[in-house]
Amino acid sequence: MENYDILLIRVRREYEQGFINAIGQLSILGYMKRLGLTGRCFVGDGYECKRVMKEQLESGATKIVGLYACDDGYKMAKHVLSFLKQYNVTTVLGGPHVVAFDEESFRYAGCDYAIEGEGEIPLSRLLCHLLRGEGALSDIEGLRYLDETGAYHCIPQGHPVQKLDEIPFEDPNDMLNEGYDERKLIGILSGRGCPFRCGFCYEGANAKNVRFRSAENVLAEIDHIRNYNKEMQGVIFYDDTFTINNERLRTICLGLKERKLAFVCEGHVQTLYKDPELLPFMAKCGLVSMQIGLESGSRKVLDSYNKKSSPEMIREVVRMAKEAGLMMLEGNFIIGGALESRQTLAESRALAEELITIGRGMFVCKTIFFVPYHDTPITKDPAKYGMCFDKDQIEWTLSDMGNCTVSTLELSRDELVEEKFAFDRFLEEVYNREAQFMTKDELQLYYYKFQGYSHVCYRWHDRITSDDRLRRFVQNGFKYRNLFDENAVITRTFETLRYDGQGTLIAGPYRFTGHEKAFLELSTGEYSIPQLARRIGVTEQETYHIYDKMYNLCLAYQNLF
Repeated sequence: MENYDILLIRVRREYEQGFINAIGQLSILGYMKRLGLTGRCFVGDGYECKRVMKEQLESGATKIVGLYACDDGYKMAKHVLSFLKQYNVTTVLGGPHVVAFDEESFRYAGCDYAIEGEGEIPLSRLLCHLLRGEGALSDIEGLRYLDETGAYHCIPQGHPVQKLDEIPFEDPNDMLNEGYDERKLIGILSGRGCPFRCGFCYEGANAKNVRFRSAENVLAEIDHIRNYNKEMQGVIFYDDTFTINNERLRTICLGLKERKLAFVCEGHVQTLYKDPELLPFMAKCGLVSMQIGLESGSRKVLDSYNKKSSPEMIREVVRMAKEAGLMMLEGNFIIGGALESRQTLAESRALAEELITIGRGMFVCKTIFFVPYHDTPITKDPAKYGMCFDKDQIEWTLSDMGNCTVSTLELSRDELVEEKFAFDRFLEEVYNREAQFMTKDELQLYYYKFQGYSHVCYRWHDRITSDDRLRRFVQNGFKYRNLFDENAVITRTFETLRYDGQGTLIAGPYRFTGHEKAFLELSTGEYSIPQLARRIGVTEQETYHIYDKMYNLCLAYQNLF
């Protein structure tokens, strides 16, 4: 087995999806290579990471291990550090959680070193010191460590890499994961930092130095990955600021269109709202899914977060995304955030209902609990935002956003939990109701653009596939959409004929009488349009109009036999 300088490990919690995300680790390894340093990376669950570390360390391949720790992954990383003690290796901890370290938490974690901030420069300098004796530990910006006397040192962060284009592209040979070169979706980080200052966000509070990679560099990396990954079909852009540099964005989108690649990204509501042509342009270039920041339906709450958006802006962005033919637009409503009250939650529910109706078939939202990320405006002064943190609940939390750790001036922690469950039930009711009203055009978007992506828009996919009428229409309604044969027979999409007390036919959420009722009753796959016209006693033209209506409502379709 070939020896190398450092093994970078990212332990994935068991509830995380199987997508292999090692963008940061591979960027660090690429930067290190410019200094003649080598490394390997592995991403997996606890059992997989233990197997790989045991295999690599017992073979003597390396003597240094670096671990990534986000808030909910910190506990897992701590267990890994305990496991590594038996191998007498040097351990380095990185990731967003390190910003919260004081001397006590550093000693408790049990690592040899910790790095705050972006890792390329400090980790490379640390390895040069450990392996070559170059420089002093006290000169490595962002480093936490204990000296030979046991004294704790915390060096302030320095400047991260400024020219991101200079970081070499990922090398698949650095990955120990099998199948890494066969991913259908690949992840790209096209920029770092955030110019916005949302009150709850770690990135905006701690990564103020906004840097973008050039469009040419981003597209060159995609080509580089495509050269070794022939299975690649799409790109996920992970940076929060992907849409805010218009000229660069458009160049990247055109490049993706030229390469016939689908893509997914984050979108900033204010940016999208101010440029109505942007979403249609991106959709034509291959955008299939986007996430936007919803957070709340209350203008007061959005202003307190410094979101620079409003419920009116959000409504319009959802409308534009639907009109542009976007496959999916998603966002989260925060429960228990700044100034939260029963009134603000009612405003969030009202907005959610509007957005689901506007974005029927493509808009997805869910609720999450507020997360007290370290070193943000809210965590520094929660009282200013009408909030109080529960330290016990923070300790007992399994995953970010999954447990309520706050109370507000009006609502206790337990009341916020019940409010979230009530909100979730409300969302289910709205989705169930709106699915019944899906039209032919909305289902057609599902039929064509969701092929291979149906797992993404789960809220609508589950309802369509569980509803006999909608499922039957999807299976049969688009086979002859562009070719109408007057001899084709008409079949309704529902089996049971149901009537109210006055004889009105009930079909899904709709009610029919007269000729429309007779049309559906006779749409058994036996009669063509001319035959139906004679049976009903109206002209063929009128029957065609009835068919068009029923077809658009997903209640009938034509079949050649």
